[in-house]
Amino acid sequence: MHHRPAPPFYGYGTRYFGYLGSADRLYHAAGHATGTTPCRRVPDCFRSSRKPRVNRADLRELTDIYFARLEGRLDAGFADLEGRLNTGLAGVNGRLDTSIAGLRAEVASQMRDQMKWMFVFWMGPLVPLAGLIVALGKDWL
Repeated sequence: MHHRPAPPFYGYGTRYFGYLGSADRLYHAAGHATGTTPCRRVPDCFRSSRKPRVNRADLRELTDIYFARLEGRLDAGFADLEGRLNTGLAGVNGRLDTSIAGLRAEVASQMRDQMKWMFVFWMGPLVPLAGLIVALGKDWL
């Protein structure tokens, strides 16, 4: 039987490095499933002569699928954002219309009061002026 070296920190116990037990099992399972010894370190994998060949057409197809999925998510997110924004703006628009209607009613009321007082203040000097004209007019006639 072929003996594999123990993984790093293997003898330190599971109290500090308990997660390594599952990683060690995964390491051995991958080796048994593929019939090869998987790389223990990332640089060893890159130095290996058995580098996987990348099919550019498959890679392009895969990236197109991912970008289409991303585009779908972005479109859905923007549609949701647009819907919430339209709902919020409709509420603001309704409140603004109500405020403007109240402001117009207040301005109309103020204008009526102003016209009433303008009439009172203009009648004040006109009545004595009319009496003066009548009194002086009798002498002229």
